[in-house]
Amino acid sequence: MKQILIISDGIPGHFNQSNGVALMISETYECTIATHKMSWRLNFLRSACTVIAKLLLRLENKIIARCILWMYSPIHIQGYDLIIAAGGNTMPVSAAIKLAHSIPVIQLGSPRGLHSSMFNALVTIEKYFEHPSNIVAAISPNLYSPAVCSRAAQKDNRTEHILFLIGGEGIGYSY
Repeated sequence: MKQILIISDGIPGHFNQSNGVALMISETYECTIATHKMSWRLNFLRSACTVIAKLLLRLENKIIARCILWMYSPIHIQGYDLIIAAGGNTMPVSAAIKLAHSIPVIQLGSPRGLHSSMFNALVTIEKYFEHPSNIVAAISPNLYSPAVCSRAAQKDNRTEHILFLIGGEGIGYSY
């Protein structure tokens, strides 16, 4: 059984994207999904920590990656086979985890100064890098995969599907 850890920055849209990817994986592989809400050790320095971490990650050094992880509250990653995260706040953390612990990482969102090679998969809505880890999605991942929608329709014996979009902005889209 695969163990997936979602690292959340507390933003619902980012969590839903990460959860959507985890649920798609769970449709193919037997797995458990856990969530960790990240936070900074020194909350008043969170912006500075994020900027410094992104700069330091360019050195791609395991010791530096462990120092970056120290800037955040402890994340217990032992036993996890995959890390999934979304949004700019989680990028330094997930990149440092991959570098320091060699755990595969799927990161969702624009690169914000980090190369896609820092992740096993960087899912974006446009091509940023000519690198196989930069995966371009036609729409942002979410909780409502085609399989989920089909099961819901079958449950209620529905033959037609309706999608309601109620205002807001998402990755690349405004409703």
